[in-house]
Amino acid sequence: MTQGSSETPNKKSLPANESFAKQLVEEGAMAEDKEQSMSPKKLKVVNAADWLSTDPPVPNMLLNGLFDAGDKVVIVGGPKMRKTFFTIQFALCLASRGEFLKWTSEKLRSVLIVQSEVRDLHYHRRVRMVADALGIGPEDVGDRLRIMNMRGVEVDLLAIAQRAKELKSEVVIFDPLYKLIDGDENTAVDMKRTLVKFDCLAERTGAAVVYVHHDKKGNAADRSIRDRGAGSNTLIRDCDLLITLTAHQKEKDAAVVGVLNRNYPPQNDFSIRWSKGAFEVATDLAAVTARSGSEGNKNPTSDIPLEEFLPKLIETLDGQAMPKGMLIDQLRTAHQLTKVRAGNLISLALQKGEVIDWDGCFPRSLWIGTKEVIERKIREHEEEKQKQKSHDIEKKERGKPTKTPVKKVETLFDDNRQTAAKQVPR
Repeated sequence: MTQGSSETPNKKSLPANESFAKQLVEEGAMAEDKEQSMSPKKLKVVNAADWLSTDPPVPNMLLNGLFDAGDKVVIVGGPKMRKTFFTIQFALCLASRGEFLKWTSEKLRSVLIVQSEVRDLHYHRRVRMVADALGIGPEDVGDRLRIMNMRGVEVDLLAIAQRAKELKSEVVIFDPLYKLIDGDENTAVDMKRTLVKFDCLAERTGAAVVYVHHDKKGNAADRSIRDRGAGSNTLIRDCDLLITLTAHQKEKDAAVVGVLNRNYPPQNDFSIRWSKGAFEVATDLAAVTARSGSEGNKNPTSDIPLEEFLPKLIETLDGQAMPKGMLIDQLRTAHQLTKVRAGNLISLALQKGEVIDWDGCFPRSLWIGTKEVIERKIREHEEEKQKQKSHDIEKKERGKPTKTPVKKVETLFDDNRQTAAKQVPR
């Protein structure tokens, strides 16, 4: 980031070196395909006697006792744990101070952030807020922190790898990980495809690769640190360093930082506190997480009136229609609502006319959306039915059997059957 500005990439502004990209593709494909044959000459073999007679190279440690250049690092936390702010502070401190929370570095580092979740202006605001809170200005950062705003742009890891190499980035951060996964995060095979690309990126650029990931549903404090992170556990087994953020038992704005390290000695958990736009080490707070049934583990949203979440529901729909079950899951993940309160919020939105429902789509389930979106979906459904009907008529005229006719869709806007009339529990 130069003088507070960010670099917004596009496909034309990220020309990938063809030879470099080809090497990455070949290496990634070879690692992915278990049946891929490999020439024996390409298998690197080291004589152990050589190792016993020489000292190992000194690692390029980016944060002392934590991780090196070329490592893979995962930052995991639940909803509203301020993962993005934590990551921004991590990047700013590496680029300007050579220290982060209780860890230090021998020198300032070059960092590239690739963020694909937040709009440019809001990410700009967050960077400025954290920097101001830490007293970091443009002269402190210089040209050591660069930002790629990739929301709405297909993330091309090959092009990003080439750009990182050109910028001589020592740390490349991806926030969030789910935007990069090609397939289902719960499937080890699909997750492996992305991890292989990160391996190639780290090996070819020499940079440490950091990715920000969300936690599984439920209370993260009830799980071992080795079981953190949503989806396949391949992610945690694969990384060199795992940093976790877990809600603190006593304070709403505090978190417990946990570390699982592959290459360096274990570290004790410690507490941090969000204060005036940045995190600080909370030496006065014991590192006690909010386990289920423990004091202070009350759902943080339980005292907030449901009416205040109505705009969040519309924001979650994001101009689309969504099955009710999926919408409940999204509300729980994004806004920490319980399953019951998420269902009650949908009922409240139906009652107030903010959204409507539709049960005429196949597979048969209750869909939720704004009136305009649902009406459009119904029109598309009716048009598809009409096309199928015309097709069946043509086949019948040619003497071919027809498909079972589609069951007639019930009328949606029937005041006598709207679920919005249900009484919403408070």
